[in-house]
Amino acid sequence: MPSERSSGYWTWAVYGILYLLLLGGVIRGSFFARSWAISVYGSPEAQAEWQAWRSGAEKLSNQGPVKRRVPKSDQPPAMVLATTYFGICLTIVLALSTVLFATAVYFVQGVLRSPGRSHKVGIPPQ
Repeated sequence: MPSERSSGYWTWAVYGILYLLLLGGVIRGSFFARSWAISVYGSPEAQAEWQAWRSGAEKLSNQGPVKRRVPKSDQPPAMVLATTYFGICLTIVLALSTVLFATAVYFVQGVLRSPGRSHKVGIPPQ
C-alpha cells in the first residue's frame, strides 16, 4: 500500500495512458464511421434513392391531415453529417468521452481512497 505522502505519479500515468487510448479509439472509430457513411451514401445509387425519396415526400407534402416539409438537402442526412458536420461531431464526441472518462476516474479514485471498512447500520464500529 502506498504511503500517505505518495503523490501517485504512477496512478496518474496509467490514467493518462488509458485516456490517450480512449481518445485514439474514439477518433479511429469516428473516422471509420465517416468513411463507411461516405462509401454507402456517396454512391450514385444512394443519391438516386435519396432524390426519389425527396420527390415522393414532395408529392405527399400537400396530402393528408399533416403538412410534411420536404428536405432541402440534395444529399442524404448521413452524408451531410459525415462531410459537412464531421468536425463538430468529432469535437462533441471527444468532449463527452473526456467527461465520461473524468467521471470514471473520479469514482475509481474515491473507491481507492476510501477507508475500506464496512459498517453495519445500528452497530457501532469496534
